[in-house]
Amino acid sequence: MPTHLDPQTVLQSIVELRASQTKTDEQLRKTDEQLRKTDEQLARTDAKLERIGQQLANIGFSNGDAAEDFFYSSLANKCKLGKINFDDIERNVRKKRKRLKDEYDIFLKNGDCVALIEVKYKVKHEHIAALTTRKVSNFRQLFPDYAHFKIYTGIAGMSFEPGTEDFAHEEGVAILKQKGDHMEVDATDMRAF
Repeated sequence: MPTHLDPQTVLQSIVELRASQTKTDEQLRKTDEQLRKTDEQLARTDAKLERIGQQLANIGFSNGDAAEDFFYSSLANKCKLGKINFDDIERNVRKKRKRLKDEYDIFLKNGDCVALIEVKYKVKHEHIAALTTRKVSNFRQLFPDYAHFKIYTGIAGMSFEPGTEDFAHEEGVAILKQKGDHMEVDATDMRAF
């Protein structure tokens, strides 16, 4: 049976539907505006975080540079590690051979010995492990002229994580620490590699 719609009811439904659509369109416009503002705020936050990250990295580099300056100056003043005197000292010695490259923070040498000193602001176990394995091995490959030299190692730091000094002793690595305004060297268990 056919249903007849009252024209007034249909017209009222259309008006309500258009009002609802207008309201929805307005809500979508507001949501788009909020999303745009949120995106802008996120972009500003990202930029701030980037600047903060760069500032923290610069502080880390500055601390590392200050530590290197301190230990280099101290060793240049008295070119000695444990009981071994050295004739020459160099800083930031870099070498690349084929695909192998490495850098040595402080490099000491005399007629038959070299010493590789790794400088960190805060010394961790992994720094000592890298020094005694990778860095010594790389040195032998990168500097074949020193193949017959004894290689000694030292870890220099303004501070040391707990247990790292014991680990350095076990590995035969000299420990260089800041003590007030001077450097203290503990080469008790230092051995050649």
